[in-house]
Amino acid sequence: MGHTTVYLTALKVRPERIEDLERILDLRARGFSTLEDFAAALQEELPHLKDVFVPEGVGVFLNSVEPYLDEEGHLYLGTVENGGWREEALLLSHFVEPGEVIALADDHESLYGYRVVREGEVEALKGALVNEKGEVVWTE
Repeated sequence: MGHTTVYLTALKVRPERIEDLERILDLRARGFSTLEDFAAALQEELPHLKDVFVPEGVGVFLNSVEPYLDEEGHLYLGTVENGGWREEALLLSHFVEPGEVIALADDHESLYGYRVVREGEVEALKGALVNEKGEVVWTE
């Protein structure tokens, strides 16, 4: 029995990673039964990113209902079964712009997320307030 996480916003993909992300989504479409198999396939397909594809992180793609990349370079993940882990945010940090906030909601937390500091580094955030414009004010 797991939980469901919702990735609440589209994430701006770094231009130099668009092609890599398209390859990940194409590979996902082939169908994999385990996170380990998917991680191994990604490591083989994208050897320049081999170290970032760990089973705990690749679930962000494999367990997403219908992830897609729009024409403007935004990644939409939507609902992810058993998602929302730090390892997923660390994987995504290699693809999205520094400063992007990965906003999440799930069964265990009402609102939380991660700010991408740089590739391989994220900081945990908790939703604290909503300002007068309806925007989340984050706290660390």
